[in-house]
Amino acid sequence: MWSKPLQEHLGRMTPSLPPNVSEAVSNLTITQGFAAFVVLFIVVPRVFELLKNIFSPVSHIPGPLINKLSPWPLEIATFKGKSHRFARALHQKYGPIVVLAPNMISVGDANEIKRIIQNEDWVKSETIYGNFRQDPKRPTLLAFTEKKAYSRRKRMLSSMFGIRYIRSLEPLMKSCVDAGVAHLDKLCENSSNSTVINLQHFIHGLAIDTIGATTFGGSFHVVENGSHPLPSRLKAGMKISAVMQLISWIKYIPFLPKRDPYIEEFTFNIVDKRRKESGDVKHQDLLQHLVDVSDDSPGSEFRTSDVQDESVILLAAGSETTANAELFTIMQLLKHPNVMKKLVEEVDKWYPPSEPDRQTECAYSQAGMTYLQACIDETMRLVPGQATGSPREASKQETVLGYRIPTGTTVFPNTQEAHLNSDNWKNPHKYIPERWLDIYAQNQTSAVPYWPFSAGSRICVGKNFAFQEMHISLTTLLRKFTFEYVPGQDETTVFRIAQQLQSNSYEVKVKKRFV
Repeated sequence: MWSKPLQEHLGRMTPSLPPNVSEAVSNLTITQGFAAFVVLFIVVPRVFELLKNIFSPVSHIPGPLINKLSPWPLEIATFKGKSHRFARALHQKYGPIVVLAPNMISVGDANEIKRIIQNEDWVKSETIYGNFRQDPKRPTLLAFTEKKAYSRRKRMLSSMFGIRYIRSLEPLMKSCVDAGVAHLDKLCENSSNSTVINLQHFIHGLAIDTIGATTFGGSFHVVENGSHPLPSRLKAGMKISAVMQLISWIKYIPFLPKRDPYIEEFTFNIVDKRRKESGDVKHQDLLQHLVDVSDDSPGSEFRTSDVQDESVILLAAGSETTANAELFTIMQLLKHPNVMKKLVEEVDKWYPPSEPDRQTECAYSQAGMTYLQACIDETMRLVPGQATGSPREASKQETVLGYRIPTGTTVFPNTQEAHLNSDNWKNPHKYIPERWLDIYAQNQTSAVPYWPFSAGSRICVGKNFAFQEMHISLTTLLRKFTFEYVPGQDETTVFRIAQQLQSNSYEVKVKKRFV
């Protein structure tokens, strides 16, 4: 203990509050103290943030004032799955460049989109794709933003997506489609050769079975069994991912799972089983390639955990996006009977009804069935999967349509806006597959403003896989069945990483073509 003289000396050295201040402090209530804390640490920073946004170079870009001050309008639209309509409405009102949120803009001009995603190949947005990673330090191929790291991962996996390897997967794809045909045959036979099905469930099940067969060693038999947790869990997972991309603070909510535990366990078990089998059996599928190139030694760029993360992406992107494109194509055909009739005539020309047992050959179909490809391309023009575009980032100060874009700004190259612009396409809102036939004849597909798979170095690596699957599935289904529109279906779309139907059901009447 200090001596009494020392305590008195220290007391004289300690400054005391003036009486008026001391009285004021003593009169402060807990509520007032909390209010002062809120003002100092929450309100004041927000005011400074608003002032920064008001005077930001992005604030001079057309758009509502609220978008320039707050991300809330975009976040609300994203939460509702309406971000594609939100951006489209802004472009319709304000023009080819608009503010979505502070430090985020959307560009709908075709020339600028091509410059951003192809000619100059801007990097992917760290603001968006940084939130897409399960492990911040170990992104998947989809979520890399650093170009050199992305190139290394892409080279590592490139053989998985080459034309030759994709062609080798054709028998596996056919086996799944044949199982789907057998399932529909059975349903029709039990209902006087025609039945009503949930086309969305069927097409998504078929796509998931195909991914299972080509990637994970065997079909998941979703179509044959009639039900499986995967379709609904994948759809829910895409919703969560879409929200977390733009509303990053959600991931800090306690008890909110960052991953779907079912999908996590499902993919873990598949990868773990494959690794244990690798010494005895070599499968010829995409997962085997991932396992073969993985290495758990210190410093490895591709570990077992990366195999699982890439597997989740393959499962979701490989099934959902392809299934949506197939579903939307059939929906367009049902709404345009003349187009359906013309396409069926092409199918019958290449696969005569007199040869019902002849196998659908993808290379044969893709080389000759140009009208089928036109129907697919026209569908993806009208309803692109990546509707708002793959977000990029200005890595230095840029100029877009005369506006100064600061370093770090997230730029959405709005695919749907370019696809539906009358400056780029005649009658842009009409479904006219014939417009593509001249484009093919002139070999101008890459020259038109059309980017359903993005472009440049970040073009979707699964493009060839998707086209092959769609050709096999659509050709085989149209060879075997007729599809009829059932009135009253909800065709509203939402945007959850990819554009998809809002409803879980889309009913059609299916009838066997040949009894």
